[in-house]
Amino acid sequence: MWRDKLFFNIIYLFIILQCVSAAEDHPAWQWQCEDSKCVKTKHDPRSSDTALSLEACKMFCNEYGLLWPRPTGNTDLGRFLSKININNIEIQILKRGRSNDLMSAAGQRFKKLVSQSVPNGLTPKATGKAVYVYLVNANPDVTDFSLDFDESYGLRVSPESNERINATIFGNTFFGVRHGLETLSQLIVYDDFRNHLLMARDVIIDDNPVYPYRGILLDTARNYFSVDSIKATIAYVSHKNRGQIDIYQDWW
Repeated sequence: MWRDKLFFNIIYLFIILQCVSAAEDHPAWQWQCEDSKCVKTKHDPRSSDTALSLEACKMFCNEYGLLWPRPTGNTDLGRFLSKININNIEIQILKRGRSNDLMSAAGQRFKKLVSQSVPNGLTPKATGKAVYVYLVNANPDVTDFSLDFDESYGLRVSPESNERINATIFGNTFFGVRHGLETLSQLIVYDDFRNHLLMARDVIIDDNPVYPYRGILLDTARNYFSVDSIKATIAYVSHKNRGQIDIYQDWW
């Protein structure tokens, strides 16, 4: 009796897995880019075209995709997304100096931003290509910030093989390299159709801030801000490649 019950349970599980696989391969809906906007349409299961999720559609629906702020220089995001393994992302610092700790912290923040692209409660598939991020700082001993700093950076992403994607960020200071990492994090999206992380794989970006002073003001003397909201604001300032944050604490 128990053997029959076990047999039917196995058959039932097999059918469920087949249904889930079919739903991933042939979702009922897809997103298409029309006039620089992503529009939801029905997906024809007989079509050989891959159904795009909303985030995947937005990546290539205009010249700058999901990037904000928009790069000021040459920007080419390519036309392809590759599945990547969230557990196989490596950060390598190629030129070391006094900024080592800052570079390492920026690398850890990059990994955190990638993990935050996955909705809460979900675990993406741990398959796909490995991602190697190479950080090249031309002046690794410079750590003090000033408005005269060169914050420009270059970002290049290309497939190394069928199992690996290389991303190289080079800048004249740590601050330029850090901006490049923030931009790179915006090239990785979560595909809710297939429960996978996707990354733009053929990318060329050259960027340099238009204004040396890019900041935000928090007037804590006249307004109440919780500690968590201040931390969230600082994180936002960093993610959008801002340079300064001013906090007013006294009311004269």
